[in-house]
Amino acid sequence: MANYYSTTTTLDVNMVGVTFDAATIALGSNMIVESQNEINKWVSKRYDIGAYVTTTAYATNPPLLISWCDRLAEGYMWLRISRGSKESITRGKELIKDVKDCLKGLADNTVDLIDAGGQVISELDNPQQVLSNSEDYHSTFDEDSPLNWSIDSNKLNDIKTGRD
Repeated sequence: MANYYSTTTTLDVNMVGVTFDAATIALGSNMIVESQNEINKWVSKRYDIGAYVTTTAYATNPPLLISWCDRLAEGYMWLRISRGSKESITRGKELIKDVKDCLKGLADNTVDLIDAGGQVISELDNPQQVLSNSEDYHSTFDEDSPLNWSIDSNKLNDIKTGRD
């Protein structure tokens, strides 16, 4: 898969102190692809990725996708090249968490994507969203106060009988 949202040059600029040799560039490219896949997984629930992702010039893609991919790929890189360094691991985890929180905001409809021109991108006609949940649902078994609940006096016998 090509790198549509980021480049290894961007990673090289952002990762001060890291020498980008052939192996690091190859790893960076793989981490960009992994980041794109993660981002597309979240974004595709609300948006038609194919309609907005340009394969010829990544800079024309939605700016948030570019920013998220840069940070996510950098986070993955810090984890991969850390060699046990707590600072690198922490930095990587923080970058990854930041992006995943943003992606969760996108999934929860608290964040929208805008195109390179600053216009809000229209959503899919049939987004795959949960339109209801069980937030206010009360199950049958909690109809009274938990303080009134008691353990069945035959519980151990019932369990033993079920095993026989």
